[in-house]
Amino acid sequence: MLVTGSVDIEADGSVSAYEADEPGRLPPAVVQLLGSAVPNWRFQPIEIEGRPARVQTRASILVHAHKAPDDGYLLSIARASFGSSDDADMPTAKRLTPPRYPSDLVRAGVGGTVYLMVKVARDGSVADAMVEQVNLRTVAKDSAMQRMRDQFAESALAGTRRWTFNPPVEPDASPYWVVRVPVHFVAPDASVPKYGDWSAYVPGPRALAPWAGVEDMDAPDTLVPGGVYRAGKQGPELLTPLGSPGS
Repeated sequence: MLVTGSVDIEADGSVSAYEADEPGRLPPAVVQLLGSAVPNWRFQPIEIEGRPARVQTRASILVHAHKAPDDGYLLSIARASFGSSDDADMPTAKRLTPPRYPSDLVRAGVGGTVYLMVKVARDGSVADAMVEQVNLRTVAKDSAMQRMRDQFAESALAGTRRWTFNPPVEPDASPYWVVRVPVHFVAPDASVPKYGDWSAYVPGPRALAPWAGVEDMDAPDTLVPGGVYRAGKQGPELLTPLGSPGS
């Protein structure tokens, strides 16, 4: 389950407040887990104009549920990313035409998510693209799942040829910008997970981008669907563990 919200960080890096988006749509156990873990986080203090400052950051938190021996579930915070996806110095989506859904995967009811990294040229066109990771919503033999990932990846990459972006409102001198875009393939008979729903998937292997400046990145599955995200590490740096498992 991907939970979004905001975290208030004090000048010393401690957390003074945390608020999940739409907590009424979240299971009580998830609300309890985050409410007990997030206040204990500590971040690298953030300086503004050379002085430690109090800031608020957006947070995207991935919660995992693992089957317990007693038929219950153990919840844990698997990953988290911080920062905004609407910075003025990064490109925004202009036209992201959905890619073609591979016909045999449609017939088989196979769904998945392709996490793309896109090199955006100064004029907003796509100069290059690569697949960072492909997660599947189907379990099969390893060889079969690899074929499914390859088909989704090929279709998603082909789709980027028709994409265009708006250059940043505050452009810098970079020859290009790199953004990350999740592409979701939802099988015809499947429902799109809503905020607060659990979603099962099989993570695929993760590839590294060949372009400079994007080596240190948050996990792809903390990216909220429908967004365009800066490639490379962004947002405050968390210094403490995410939290201990809870039942």
